[in-house]
Amino acid sequence: MNDLNLFKKNGFLVKENLISQTKINKINKIVNEVISKEKKRKKR
Repeated sequence: MNDLNLFKKNGFLVKENLISQTKINKINKIVNEVISKEKKRKKR
């Protein structure tokens, strides 16, 4: 079954390793920095 058929059948599609672990780590680092800054800002 191809990806389009799986998507039509299930309503979603899971693609493994679509984004490299290196990029995921960079994204997580940036998100965590933003969250940390917002928490500090709200404590004032």
